[in-house]
Amino acid sequence: MPTSRRFNAHRYVFTTLHNDRPISLSGILRNAHRTALQNSQRNPLMIRYWRRTQAMAVAALLALASTVLRAESWQAAPNFTLPVIANGEGAIELSDMRGKVVYVDFWASWCGPCRRSLPAIDVLYQELAPRGFQAVAVSIDVVEEDALDFLQRYTVTYPVVIDTESEVPTQFGVEGMPSGYLIDAEGRVRDVHVGFKTGDEVALQEQILALLAESE
Repeated sequence: MPTSRRFNAHRYVFTTLHNDRPISLSGILRNAHRTALQNSQRNPLMIRYWRRTQAMAVAALLALASTVLRAESWQAAPNFTLPVIANGEGAIELSDMRGKVVYVDFWASWCGPCRRSLPAIDVLYQELAPRGFQAVAVSIDVVEEDALDFLQRYTVTYPVVIDTESEVPTQFGVEGMPSGYLIDAEGRVRDVHVGFKTGDEVALQEQILALLAESE
């Protein structure tokens, strides 16, 4: 975590460095309170105004601190290179897609929900690819023919790679099938989707659009 910013959720202290001097939320409010008390001697309404302003300031700074925490918790996606078995040739390296919003979808031929997730993701891919969205399906089937047979029945147009040793899903910490990792243009995992049911693609589309807007 950067040393220039710290958020203590238990004490509600948001600290930032300004000219090499730490400024805490409690210090800001304490100084403002002192000023308000001094002014209240001349204006009785100042205390009421101060209390309302204090509440608004706390809410705003806590919201900012929450945003900082989320930004600092985003982790870089593990890089990988895997052979393409459909919709491409050679191998795909994740780092080559830097600058795009990428959805890495781990699936298997024996996965029931994958029969819905892969085609649904393909619809999003065809719609949003011109704006910089890239989908990659990673099969964890041990036998490549099983994956190819699945793809004949549930076709997609985005690249499909395979990891018969399941090394990459281990690096990502995959816990269920399907598992999708939404990665921003800077290569950071912004969200993880485990499982899939009809309608999930709507929320996923909103998330993709939001990340595309960030990178535009």
